[in-house]
Amino acid sequence: MEISVPSILLGLGGKSLLNWTLVLLQKKHMFWSFLGVFSCSLALVDSLLTLSLSVLHLQGDLCVLGVRLTRHHVCLLVQIFSYTYDALNWPVLTVSALDHFWILLPGPTSASRGLKLCYITATCLLWTLVLLYVFLVSGFRPVFGNEPHHLLHKCWVLSSTQMPQVAMVLFLTIVCAVLHMLTGLPLSKNRASKETKTDAKSKNATIGQCLWIFLSTWVCFIVLLAVILMLPDGIPAYLELNVAWLCFTRSFIIGVFVWWSAPQLEECSAFSDYFCDWRLSFLTDQENP
Repeated sequence: MEISVPSILLGLGGKSLLNWTLVLLQKKHMFWSFLGVFSCSLALVDSLLTLSLSVLHLQGDLCVLGVRLTRHHVCLLVQIFSYTYDALNWPVLTVSALDHFWILLPGPTSASRGLKLCYITATCLLWTLVLLYVFLVSGFRPVFGNEPHHLLHKCWVLSSTQMPQVAMVLFLTIVCAVLHMLTGLPLSKNRASKETKTDAKSKNATIGQCLWIFLSTWVCFIVLLAVILMLPDGIPAYLELNVAWLCFTRSFIIGVFVWWSAPQLEECSAFSDYFCDWRLSFLTDQENP
């Protein structure tokens, strides 16, 4: 899609403001998971990108360390980071899911200094690998118009491709969970044959509570996301990866873990991701008979 440069700068500026607002609101929760550390890095990258593009657009033609930079480089940087953000969706979701299941398995705890260092290293490594993928594997080719740089006011940018895929997987999972709760159908025949009626009711109640906690918090975001996904041209790829989206996926991952591990939990589940408080009432009742 072709977008004007001022619109690109306005979109990136608004995205950066949203990113830092959410990071500061969740500062107590940001460094105990990979997704929190990656969110901080994303906010920093977006801010630097917005600042660099703004300077290039306003100056029009400048020289930095002997390299001449023009408004064509505005479009080049936007296209590079559009491909990068688009390629990051599935890797970030996969690493985040593995990380959450690993750190939440013994219960919610604060990350040690060594673990935080691992998160920072993993974040830097992921950015590096995805950038290498964009330049060496993806077949990335910059697209420019025929205008001279001083008349350049629009850029061709990539439309989001991976975020709709991730969103559809999450939506289908939520729909399946709702249908399972309403109909009482087992998610797996093999598992259902081994479960007693009491266990089945307990699992059904757990799904209902997890859905209520998740949907009551994120229903407006889900509706907005559904509307965006129905747009004929989608959304620009440089806007798709943001801290709000990462917070949404983190709540989803924690909800799946709480549902999956609830039968083995012996005490009240008090996982928190700032937005959702995963307290299951039947576990609380077990603690306080």
